[in-house]
Amino acid sequence: MNKQTTLKMMTRTLSFPLAVMLALTACGDGESREVQDAADVGVETADAADGNQSDGAKTIESGNANQPGTPIQPGKAIEPGTPIQPGKAIEPGKAIQPGTPIRPGEPITLGQGNEPVKLEIADTLLFDYDKAELKPEAAEMLDEVVKALADLKGASIEIQGHTDDRGSEEYNQELSNKRAQAVLEYLETADLPNVTFQAVGYGKTQPVESNDTEAGRSRNRRVDLVIDPV
Repeated sequence: MNKQTTLKMMTRTLSFPLAVMLALTACGDGESREVQDAADVGVETADAADGNQSDGAKTIESGNANQPGTPIQPGKAIEPGTPIQPGKAIEPGKAIQPGTPIRPGEPITLGQGNEPVKLEIADTLLFDYDKAELKPEAAEMLDEVVKALADLKGASIEIQGHTDDRGSEEYNQELSNKRAQAVLEYLETADLPNVTFQAVGYGKTQPVESNDTEAGRSRNRRVDLVIDPV
């Protein structure tokens, strides 16, 4: 065997282990990469799990679920207040009796004492329908009122005009005002000493009967004289 042949054989012998080593090294690098990748994934998974656990913990903390409440401690006893002393008894006022309808030809009686009296005059005795001017025959009725008032030492009289519920509130209010004023002007001509008059219209706000019937509406169309002797 010559020197050249021996050298080639040695080269082949050395080349085979080197190739094997390079191949093993390459495989080792690949496995290392796979292991490293798996490790990275594991770290990310663990981080995510930790994050979920943290979020869950925050949720539980913020909700304070199922935590026992603070017991209510007994407060200070309520001290008894100052007893309310009985006040002065309310004195009964002068009660106004229901109106006494005035009828033509019958004497007007105002009663005795200082109790207020209400006289009720149907509108048909004083006015035409839906009018505020006194009828000529109204004078006879009102003159009877003047005679009764003349027997008093003095009185304060409120002349009240009333209507039924037909028509608008504004119209009935105006009509009742005008009718009360017309009666006042007539009575003032009698020049009664120590007697004062006031005219007030109440419209349809103070019915004495139901407005569902003609008889009730007729009763509600009236003039009341509330006489308070002094």
